[in-house]
Amino acid sequence: PNITCSENFNYHHGLIDSLWSQVVEEDFQDDFFDDSFSWLEDETIWAEDTTISEDVLLEGIGMCLSHLMDSVTEKGHHFCSISSQNKDYFDTLSKVYGRAKFIHVIDDPREAVLEKNITDPEEIKKYLLEWSQSIELVRSQCESLDQNYIEMTIPLLKKYPKEEMARLLAFLGQTWEEEVIDELANLDSIQALGTLSNEQASIIEGNIGELLTNFGFELSHPS
Repeated sequence: PNITCSENFNYHHGLIDSLWSQVVEEDFQDDFFDDSFSWLEDETIWAEDTTISEDVLLEGIGMCLSHLMDSVTEKGHHFCSISSQNKDYFDTLSKVYGRAKFIHVIDDPREAVLEKNITDPEEIKKYLLEWSQSIELVRSQCESLDQNYIEMTIPLLKKYPKEEMARLLAFLGQTWEEEVIDELANLDSIQALGTLSNEQASIIEGNIGELLTNFGFELSHPS
């Protein structure tokens, strides 16, 4: 009841990308910044040269994001950003917000294989490697977050709704009512088992079958 959720709140993605690319990776351009970035006009920043320290940059990002989130969050509520892109920014956002909690919902790689219609065996293996590496990258970035990072999957949430909801809400430090579980029936489940070709399924499960099982994903040919 005291969490304001925003789906695809991409402002922090754009802000981080813009500031890092414009200030860190490219030549500084005065005309890029408007009044929202007046903090950059502090002459002490430019005492010796035009290099902005990471601490100053992160502070600026934090100030801007705080203003944005305050404008869309009810008073006294916690802000929750839901986006598939968030995991790409966990590292920076953890530096901006030291108390933020990060929930990594791990996707089923078969969704991308179906969506992108990947049929070439080598391309499938390449994607599976990228998928595995992306998980490890997020884990490595969040290793220092200790109790502020957890992983979840939709299959486990649907299979063990009470246990997973209890784990999630305890992680967030929130109370909840079991009526919330009724909403889990509306979660989409991929029909991968019936639409993947035998060859696609065989390649995927032969390479990462054990990992999929550990995450709660069903296999088409369980051993």
